[in-house]
Amino acid sequence: MAFGKTGYIPGGFLNGAASATAAGATDVESGLPLQQGLTLGLQQQFNDADALSYSKPGGKTLYSGTYMWVQLDPAVSGTVPVGSALYWLETATGYVVTTVATADVNNPDFAGVSIDPNFGAANPYAFIQCNGKCSCLFSAAAAVTVGCLVLLTAAAATFDAALASATITTAADIQAYVGNGLSAGSASTVQLARINRAVVRF
Repeated sequence: MAFGKTGYIPGGFLNGAASATAAGATDVESGLPLQQGLTLGLQQQFNDADALSYSKPGGKTLYSGTYMWVQLDPAVSGTVPVGSALYWLETATGYVVTTVATADVNNPDFAGVSIDPNFGAANPYAFIQCNGKCSCLFSAAAAVTVGCLVLLTAAAATFDAALASATITTAADIQAYVGNGLSAGSASTVQLARINRAVVRF
């Protein structure tokens, strides 16, 4: 994977860059992609100040972490809700993500978190956040607490919250664990979490 400065950020905001083309820009007259140096798999680490400056007004505030330009699985329809868990698509080469876990419901091949409300079938190229302080969409299973364990939801694109006092004792727990809660809120909401799981692709 390419690691360094992303250079061109479509629209000027990491969470407002979703595009119909991998290049992130299209010529108005010809409709052809405009090469701006943005390529799939390109990633960059941002500190809090820089992430804030690249946060789209009216959208979720972005925080320090690693962000990557990826492609959405063509089989995914509609848009991907902000905060959704994303997985590497095992049947594809390159940096293609999906909202569907594999047959292993605690998919260990976690890719990151969706940050762009326009990321979807119409705009299948966007930045995702791979780690750091993230806005995560939690399931209806349990309320989120500060310090709780954050786990991948079985066969879904959301996160689960376990009590802070819970222990990780099984292989399934280890596969599902991605970080810890940073804010408190009810189930089925977007809450802050610290994703500390390493994400590696090729």
